[in-house]
Amino acid sequence: MAALSIWTALWFFYPIMDRVSGEGSPYQSGQTFESGQIDSFDSFIQKKMEDGKIPGLSVTIVDKKQILYQKGFGIADQTKAPVTPETLFEIGSTSKAFTGLGILLLQEKGRLQMTDEITRYLPSFAATFQGTRPKLTLENFMYQTSGIPFRTIGDIPVASGEDALEQTVKVLDNIELDFLPGTKFSYATLNYDVLGLVIEKVTGQRFDDFIRSELLTPLEMNQTFTRRADVDQQKLAAGYKLLFGQPQPYQAPEYRGNTPAGYFIISGYDLAKWLQIQLGESTPVWVRTLVHASQNPNTQVQRDYDGSLYASGWFAYLKESTELSHGGGNPNYSSYFVLNPDKGLGVGILANMNSSYTQEIGQGIMDMLMGRAVQPGTSDQFLQVDRIAGIVTVITGISTLVLLILLAKGILQIRTGTRRYAGLHGRLIMRMLVMAVLLPALAYLLYRINDIVFDGLNWSFVQVWAPASLFYALYGIWGCALLFCLYDLFARSCPAANSPKLTF
Repeated sequence: MAALSIWTALWFFYPIMDRVSGEGSPYQSGQTFESGQIDSFDSFIQKKMEDGKIPGLSVTIVDKKQILYQKGFGIADQTKAPVTPETLFEIGSTSKAFTGLGILLLQEKGRLQMTDEITRYLPSFAATFQGTRPKLTLENFMYQTSGIPFRTIGDIPVASGEDALEQTVKVLDNIELDFLPGTKFSYATLNYDVLGLVIEKVTGQRFDDFIRSELLTPLEMNQTFTRRADVDQQKLAAGYKLLFGQPQPYQAPEYRGNTPAGYFIISGYDLAKWLQIQLGESTPVWVRTLVHASQNPNTQVQRDYDGSLYASGWFAYLKESTELSHGGGNPNYSSYFVLNPDKGLGVGILANMNSSYTQEIGQGIMDMLMGRAVQPGTSDQFLQVDRIAGIVTVITGISTLVLLILLAKGILQIRTGTRRYAGLHGRLIMRMLVMAVLLPALAYLLYRINDIVFDGLNWSFVQVWAPASLFYALYGIWGCALLFCLYDLFARSCPAANSPKLTF
């Protein structure tokens, strides 16, 4: 997609990795894994978990008829409880496939049509493009062709009330679209929140209640949830964020209004069911029909930069056989689901930290199952930010300590008479004026770093999603610069006896 934000990597990409020797015989239907294959999976997963600093991970591999591999790795929370197939995780944007299926179910029942305009269900919804009010249909939101900007993810309000979904969609009031709807693909998570609100308006039910009664209960997915309040907190994995190279527990704000797009909660057991449902085995005819429809990508727009097309909550990739996949990332969780319907295989990864390595593990396993070498991808941004921030914090910390020592020494010298106040003079006043300009300028540049590094996403978003070490580094840079200026003015206004004269 054009001008893709590096933050979009939280949903789509998998990071740089050593090429893994996964080439070999592809999986054959009905095959079970030998101990050597299981050991290969285990070592691959453990290495990538270590590389990505992921505390806990749940891995599931299924074919149409059975669970081929299901294991938990690492810890679920601060008590060091192990991850098990019953451990629950937020799944991020892999939630979209559930919402997409809900919309298709309503279409099957004749309650709506994908070609309907959004204003039929949300009369007050208004978006503009170059001064006009373009036609926006449900399929524009389903297939990510609405033109809603990606950056709107930063506008999702913290909300936990019953009107959270309405509040979330309201941030799109009079939004200026990036392009004419239906002309190209551009991912924006709020597209599926709009669809969630449409479900509420059409059915008269809360989104959560509709999903439970019409999808989760019929599909016997009793360990899948749309509300944190419904979850057994003892089974919910604690979320983590990086801080100076180490994962630390982090409780993210609640964005209940973003549930249709990114806040479903699922266990490894139910993930196995969901993957098998997607593979079309042992499910009612109406489910197989809807699932098949949900996997059909939109072919009316140009393929994305990686050759993919978007379906109803799935990316479709045409390789030697079609693969469907989607990644999910929340501030402190991530997931990755990948399917090969032709081979009847599904892989699902759940993690209690937002990491691109989650996707790397899932796609790497599928590549190995297909007899392909695991391909390299892009680097993990959170790790990069944390590492750079750690280095900057160390440098500014040492510099601050040195300046404090020098300042303390200078104050002591005043008390002993080896330094004396020399008064203000023209050059010193000029220097103070320069500093009075440079310090605010530096603060402004640091404030606008989000435009460069985070594609203009607002600071409230960055504060929740980025490693906390970033803010230590930014405050450290400005604090160190301020202290340097203070020491410089002190040294020039209170020169030491017999010291060389400091000039401008």
